[in-house]
Amino acid sequence: DAVRLGGDHFITVGADFRNELHNEIMYDRGCPWRDDPSDCSTPERPGAAANGLYQLSLSFMEAVQNVLKRYGPPRSEYTDDFFRNTRAGEDFSVFENVTVDPERLKILEEDLDLVFIINSFNGDMFTGIALMVEVFDQELENIIEQAMADSQNIFVVYMLLIIASYLLFRRTVAAASLEAEKARAFVARIPAHALKQLEIDTIAQLFADDDQSDSAPAQSNEEV
Repeated sequence: DAVRLGGDHFITVGADFRNELHNEIMYDRGCPWRDDPSDCSTPERPGAAANGLYQLSLSFMEAVQNVLKRYGPPRSEYTDDFFRNTRAGEDFSVFENVTVDPERLKILEEDLDLVFIINSFNGDMFTGIALMVEVFDQELENIIEQAMADSQNIFVVYMLLIIASYLLFRRTVAAASLEAEKARAFVARIPAHALKQLEIDTIAQLFADDDQSDSAPAQSNEEV
C-alpha cells in the first residue's frame, strides 16, 4: 500500500497518483506481464489474472491465508521465526535418501490454493512484479535525467548572470572613466589665474589621491 498510495515507509506520493503505466498494469483488465496478454486464464483460480496485478495480488494473499488456516499451526502458536525463511541456507544434498509422503504430495496437486501459490512464483506474480520493477526503474531514470537537465539549465543561467555582471561592470567602469576625463578637460579650461588659491586647492582635491587630499588643505592654509 505504501508504494501505491504513499504516506508510509518514507514514500510521500504513491505511484497511483503519478504513474499512468503503473495504474494500467495494476488496475486495468488484462495481464500485460504475460508473453501472450490475450490469454489471462488461471485454471486453479479463474479470473485471478484477468483484472490487473492488484487483483492478482489480492487473490494470492487470499490463497496464502487459506493455506495457513488449513495446514498451518494456530496463530497463537506462531513463533518469531515463523515468517522467516530459516531453511534457505541449508544444504539438502547431505541427505542420502528423501522419502516423499504420497498423501502430502497429493495435497500439493489437489488443493487449488496451493497449486495457485506454487505456480505464482514462476508465473503471474513473479513476472507481474518484475514488470512493475521495470516501470519504477524507468521512472527513476527519467527523474534523474530531468534533474540533470534542470541542473545544467541552472548552471547555464548562473554563468550568463556572471558574464552579464562582468560586462555591466566593465561598461560602468568605462563610463566612469569617460566622465572623469570630461571633468579633467573641463577643469583644464578653467582660467586658474582668475581664481583664489583656496578655490584652486578645492578643485585640485577632486582629482588628487587620498593621501594627497589629506595633506593639501594644510599646505594651502600655510601658503595663504
